[in-house]
Amino acid sequence: MEQVPTWKDIQNKNESRLGFHNETKIKYDQLLYLIENQEWFNKFYVCLGKDDLSQTLKHSLRTYAFFIEELQEFKSRFLSLGQVSKMVNMKRDTLDRWITKGHFGDVEVYQWSKGKRVYDSVAITNNLDNAKLKAEDAQQSAYRNKTKSIPYENYLNEELLKVIDEYIDHRQSLTPMIILNKTVKTAKRFSSKKSADSHRRILHLTFFKITAARCGLKGLNFSLDSYPDLTDTKWSNYDKNSFNLEQFSRRDIDAISQSLAVETFFSRYVPVLIPFIQFYLMKKDKELKVLARKENWDFQKRYLEDKKAEDLQETMLDDLLQITKPILSDNNDEKSFLSREEYVKTFVKVFQKYGIREALMLEFSFRIGLRRFETALVAVEDFWIDDKGYLMKDSGGYGRCYFPEAKSKKTGADKYGILVPETLVDLCNQYLKNVLYYNSPFETHKKFAGKVFEGKFGIKKVYKESHGFFFRRSTNYSNPDQGISGASVGKFLRGIRGELTFLDDNSRRNLSYHNGRHTLNEWVENSIVSKQASRYVDFAADLQMRHKPGRLNLGKQKYRQHNKDVLYKEIIENSIHFPFDLEDLIRWEIKKGYKESHPSTICIENGALDHTTPIGNKLAATRAFISDEEKNALLNKLSEIEQSLYKTKQCPKGMLPTDWLKQRKLWIKEKEMINERVKTFGI
Repeated sequence: MEQVPTWKDIQNKNESRLGFHNETKIKYDQLLYLIENQEWFNKFYVCLGKDDLSQTLKHSLRTYAFFIEELQEFKSRFLSLGQVSKMVNMKRDTLDRWITKGHFGDVEVYQWSKGKRVYDSVAITNNLDNAKLKAEDAQQSAYRNKTKSIPYENYLNEELLKVIDEYIDHRQSLTPMIILNKTVKTAKRFSSKKSADSHRRILHLTFFKITAARCGLKGLNFSLDSYPDLTDTKWSNYDKNSFNLEQFSRRDIDAISQSLAVETFFSRYVPVLIPFIQFYLMKKDKELKVLARKENWDFQKRYLEDKKAEDLQETMLDDLLQITKPILSDNNDEKSFLSREEYVKTFVKVFQKYGIREALMLEFSFRIGLRRFETALVAVEDFWIDDKGYLMKDSGGYGRCYFPEAKSKKTGADKYGILVPETLVDLCNQYLKNVLYYNSPFETHKKFAGKVFEGKFGIKKVYKESHGFFFRRSTNYSNPDQGISGASVGKFLRGIRGELTFLDDNSRRNLSYHNGRHTLNEWVENSIVSKQASRYVDFAADLQMRHKPGRLNLGKQKYRQHNKDVLYKEIIENSIHFPFDLEDLIRWEIKKGYKESHPSTICIENGALDHTTPIGNKLAATRAFISDEEKNALLNKLSEIEQSLYKTKQCPKGMLPTDWLKQRKLWIKEKEMINERVKTFGI
C-alpha cells in the first residue's frame, strides 16, 4: 500500500517554503480561478492529497500548498498595465501600444483574472530607454514614409518669408528699434540666437495656420515640432499664395488661436506677432516716404496714400492690440503678502492636492526666491550636491543653491550661494529619491557632461559633470534635458486660490507665484535678530532674493568681501527656517519673538514643563481628567501607526511615490501629536 506523503515529506522535497492559501494574500475566489483556468499557475502550488477539481477544489483549498516566496516575487514583478504606467510615468494607452509594437522586446503577460492581465514590470522598466529610441525611430520612419514632411517655412510664399527674415535681422542688429507713428514700440534686441530662432519658428507656424485656414482647411492641430505632409489629399486646396500680410485681419487671429489655450496664445504668440506687424507697418511707412520723394507726389496724392496707410494699420494692428491678458494669469504688480501661518496652510493644501513636485515649486519661490522662468530652468547641479546627485548640508544643516548668471542676472548668487533651509533640503532629497531618480537615475545624467546652457546676452553656464533639469514634465521625467515651461510654473497656485479660505479676499484673488518673492523679502527684512546681524538684514534679503546690492552701500560691499556667513545664517535661521507643522510653527514664532506666549499656547523651552510654570500648572491639572480608556486608546493608536510606518519604509509596489510620501507624512504628524499628548498627560 502506497503511503500518503506527509507535509514534512513534501516540504523536504521542495527547496522553497510552502504555505496555505491564507499566506498568499490572494483572494480565495482568485486562487480558485487561477488553479482551474490558468495552466501557467501550476508551478506555484502542489497538491497534498486528492486532486479532484470536480469535488474538493470548488469547496476548499486546504489540499493545496503554495510556494510563498515565488508567489510573492511574482506578484511584486507582474503588475497591471495601469500600475506599470504609473511606475514609468507614461500614459496607459501609449504603454499598451509600445508593448504591442514590440518596443520593449519580449514582455511576459499573464491572465490574472477574467478582466485583468499582468505584465513583467522589470522587463519594461529595464528596456524603457531602448523602447523610447524605437518609438522615436518609428515616428521618424513614419514621417519619412510620407513623401515629404518639411518645415512650415517651405509652405509660405517668398514675399512673406523675406519680411520675416528682415524682421529677425532688424531685431538682432545694433539698431533694433521699431518706431511707428513717431513712437518707439520696441527697442530691445533679441537676447540670444536661440530667442531669435524661436521667434522665427513661431512666425512660420502662425502664418502657416492663417494660410491653411484661408484655404478652407479646418480642425487641424499644429505644433512647433510636427510638420504636415502636403501630398495628402486633404491638402489639395492648400495655396501658399492665398495670403499676404496686408490682408491680415480679425479672422486670422481666430485661425492662429485655434486649438490653443488662451494663456498659451497670449503668452507665446501675441508677444511675437505684435512687434512683427509693427515692424511691417514701419517698413511700409518708410517705403511710402521714399516713393513720395522719388515721384514728387502732390498734396492730394500724399493725403490719399497716408489715409491708406492709416487704414492698413487699423486693419492689421488694432484687433491684435485688443487681445487682453487672461484673467487667470498672474498679476505681478498686485502684491500679496502671506504670514508664515498662511504660507504653511497654503503649502499643506498644495502638497495634499498636487503632491511633492508642486509643493517644491512653491518652496522655491517662498524660500529661495526663484521667479517662474528661473524655477523652470533650475537644474539639479545648480545645488550643492554629492556624487550621487543629492543635496548636501553643512554642519548647520543648510544646503546651497548656486543659481547661475546665465539663467538670471549678475547677482553673485552663483559665487556665494543662496542658503537652503534644512527642511527644504530634506524635501528636495525625498523628491529626487522617490520621483526624479526613480524614473531617471542620476548616473544616466552623465551623458550630458559638458552640456552648455546659453542664457541672455550670450552668458553661458557649462555643466562639467552632468546636467538635468530639476523639474520636468510628469510625462517625461526620464529625460534629464527636458524641462518645463515658465508659463506652467505656478499654474497650480492659480487653480487652488478659491480653496484658500483662510486668506482674505484680496490676498486670495491676487495670490500668484511671484508673491513668493514679495513675501520672502518681507520675512527676511523684518526678521528679529541680534544687534550685530541687524546691520546686514537688508543685504541678506538681497542675497536670498538675488538682488544686486546698491553700489554706494559700503556696508553691503564690506559684507560681500568678507562674506559673514554666520550673520547671514542667523538672519535666515530667524526668518525663513520655520517648520511646516502649524503647532511647531507657533512654538517657533514664540521662541523667535514674533508672537507672545499666552496661557492657551503650549511652549516647550529646553524640554519638560514642570508645575512651577503657569502652563505647567494647567497641564498638570488636566492630567486628572484623562480616563484610563482614553489612555489605552492613545497607546493602541500609537502602536498601530508605528506598525504602519515600519511596514512602509519603502514605497509599496504599485503605489505612487507622491501618495506614499503624503500618507507617511500624515502618519508621522499623527504620531507626533499622540506622542505630545502622551508626554503631556504623563501616560
